[in-house]
Amino acid sequence: MATSPRKHIVPAPGETPRRQSINDLAASINDVVPVANPTERAQLLADLATSTPPYVPSLARPLTIWRQDTRTVEKHDGTGWFDYSGIIRSRDVTITASGSLDGSVDAAEAQTLPAAPFGASPYLVRVTAAIRILVPAGRGGLLELLYDGTSYAEDRFSNGGSTQCTYTLKATIARTITDQSAHTLRVRVTSLAGGITVQNVGYWLIEAQPRTAL
Repeated sequence: MATSPRKHIVPAPGETPRRQSINDLAASINDVVPVANPTERAQLLADLATSTPPYVPSLARPLTIWRQDTRTVEKHDGTGWFDYSGIIRSRDVTITASGSLDGSVDAAEAQTLPAAPFGASPYLVRVTAAIRILVPAGRGGLLELLYDGTSYAEDRFSNGGSTQCTYTLKATIARTITDQSAHTLRVRVTSLAGGITVQNVGYWLIEAQPRTAL
């Protein structure tokens, strides 16, 4: 037997074809297997482990499936199943901050990134937030995106005019996460040089996707 450039096990030149050659070729094809639900997914693992030749997913040869019930792509790298549909987190977090503000307030409830959502693979997190404020003359506002309590992006505005105005604070961060820990995200609004009004208009979007290509 030989290995093709696509890493398929194929008959070597001059080798007599036999049934096992066909089985080896079929087993070496890393295709996407459709399954209906978690029950069929578990059965697939069991069937592959007892096939000839047996196959157990690994980091070198992961198993890729298409879940029909959730319409997602999942991989098993030998440690467990992970969602590899591209963006696995797309949270639209509701902005809850509203009303007069003289100090700082979280614009919404803090959000947690789960530990190791893609197994050992690093992943990219994009966070975008915006909120509208009403700012009297001579005052200002600050929007910060905090990752584990540290500010990594901000938008600052000061009203240098003679009348109050509205302004939409916006900030975005993108971080590649390589560890296997959970992380906390927050959006904080702060008034500058006096009180302002936070208008309950804005958004907070969190997206995450694996850095490893399918």
